[in-house]
Amino acid sequence: MKEQITKIKDYANVADASYALLHYIEENKEFKVRDDEWEVQHRTKPPARWIYADGIKRGYELEKDYKEIYRKQGQPTAYALAIEARFAKDQFIKLDENEEAKEINNTIQNFIKRDKKTPALEYQEIKVSTQKEKMPEEKTSHFLSYRTKAFVSRYEVLHHQKNTSSGYSATLFLDTWAKNEGEKYILAFRGTESGSLKRIFQDMSSNKELAVSSYNQLILAVIGWESLKEQEYSGLKNPLLLSANPQSISLIEHREVIFDLLRKLTKKEEFKLNLIGHSLGGHLAQCFCIATEDQYISSLYTYNAPGFGGVGASLINVFIRTIRVIGRLRKKSSSKLEHQGFTRRIMENCVAYCTPQESLEDYIVYEEKLRESVEEKDLEQCSKHLKESSKDSVSIEIHHVDTISEPIPLVDSFMRNWIQAKEATSSVISDLGLYKYGLPIKNKYDYTNTDKLHLLYVRGLQKFFYESHFMKSILQITYFYDYLLKQKDNANKQELCGKIANALDYLNSYAQVLLTLISGKKLLKRKSDKIYLLAYLQEIFYVLKKKKSYLEKKVEISFGEQNLKEIIDIRDFGEIDTNNIYDAFMMLDAFKIYTKIIDKHDIEKMGE
Repeated sequence: MKEQITKIKDYANVADASYALLHYIEENKEFKVRDDEWEVQHRTKPPARWIYADGIKRGYELEKDYKEIYRKQGQPTAYALAIEARFAKDQFIKLDENEEAKEINNTIQNFIKRDKKTPALEYQEIKVSTQKEKMPEEKTSHFLSYRTKAFVSRYEVLHHQKNTSSGYSATLFLDTWAKNEGEKYILAFRGTESGSLKRIFQDMSSNKELAVSSYNQLILAVIGWESLKEQEYSGLKNPLLLSANPQSISLIEHREVIFDLLRKLTKKEEFKLNLIGHSLGGHLAQCFCIATEDQYISSLYTYNAPGFGGVGASLINVFIRTIRVIGRLRKKSSSKLEHQGFTRRIMENCVAYCTPQESLEDYIVYEEKLRESVEEKDLEQCSKHLKESSKDSVSIEIHHVDTISEPIPLVDSFMRNWIQAKEATSSVISDLGLYKYGLPIKNKYDYTNTDKLHLLYVRGLQKFFYESHFMKSILQITYFYDYLLKQKDNANKQELCGKIANALDYLNSYAQVLLTLISGKKLLKRKSDKIYLLAYLQEIFYVLKKKKSYLEKKVEISFGEQNLKEIIDIRDFGEIDTNNIYDAFMMLDAFKIYTKIIDKHDIEKMGE
């Protein structure tokens, strides 16, 4: 159970990393001297350009000089900078005293300082160090987080598919810490990049004519109509396939690239993949399961991902069947689709059932595109898996992680039924669809922790309720639960050493009590932060910095890279804020400083 919660945390990191712009490991931005000269001449600042691709796919520190890309030994790798840009996306960086601080915002170019007057590329530099101690000497403005260094030291990038014209992106990682062959290869799908749920719902409400079914609402919700208009199917009225068409077509095309690569790496015809994704990425991971034989998949981990179901469940089946019939008729050069005969009327009825706003001609275009990348056996596989996907009998390991705003009571009662009915989940997107891949439909109604469905209590972690959908709250609570279980007495508690469902129920209840005590100022005497985990950490570090024994203590920490170790101490950490919650837990673990859970059983023992 302890290992399972750690894996949920580790794979949450991978899901978050899938949003990083990892093509910059090997690709540079095109540089045109004329553009730079024009900008300088017109007194505008030349934009920072990425010219530092080094091709290093694991590790955070350069082991030698790279003069051709203006990089020196000991500076961060392109991989580390891409991951840091994602992991520190909400932080602000000030590259120069005369400049305003700007949000990093998953933009690697925001780490680069450009000279305001000189167009030559030598006059731009990366203002990030690998360690805080190097910043004064290197005159930088930012340093890599522990979290980034740990991630890029552990996970090697085997292949990265940057955004296609449909917005599809996925990354194949090698977990160098894997204990067995089935855990080594991880395929992570990037989710929606629309920025906020407010934007998503604005897109939905402004395009009501497209919301003709629950499935179409799902499409609009996870990708946003504004981004949909920019895709290659923008001329069609209502793109539809397994999920957000045409991303699923890109998925099937990319699958063959991944399979060919894994055959070369493993020198075997069969291998195992672990599929991971957040939001739309989790939905695409489920689509991958539907389109792929189970023998190639080890596990599925989704985070706040929409599922399938309702009208959409039947729509997918009808869509696949309709496409297959159209393909066969066109293969026979049948004229039945061109004239107003019986066959055409039947096919038009099928199209109208799926998407009333479209015509048979639209579906013929779909079939033409699908024929380029999807074989008949793929459609048969999809159809077969769709029928089985809502059953509790799939052979792969399933883990769907959802965030909730209230723990679900264990005892069957009115309160339990009320909470389940009132809000199945605090993440609106993940609540779309009647079922998720590998979960029985009953889990939708009897919404509770199981061995396949994992509910995380995230109230009090974000200032805005709907932000619970995004990765930040998931990461914060999983880091917290993982940290708690590293304390021996906590891990040995009866509730925490059995099934994961019982453990998460217990931890969610504990987090709820902690939030109540901290927000009610009944636990901490000092002024508490609005985010209770932040107040919790601030109190721990406040106490530690008052003790001379901890101030003088230094610990050696290694992130996994050979010969790269750092000496850390409490004083170097500075103030705890929302930007370094993860690093704070990692530092406490390095110092072997843990907090003990005191529950009613412990109090009863004290009384005895």
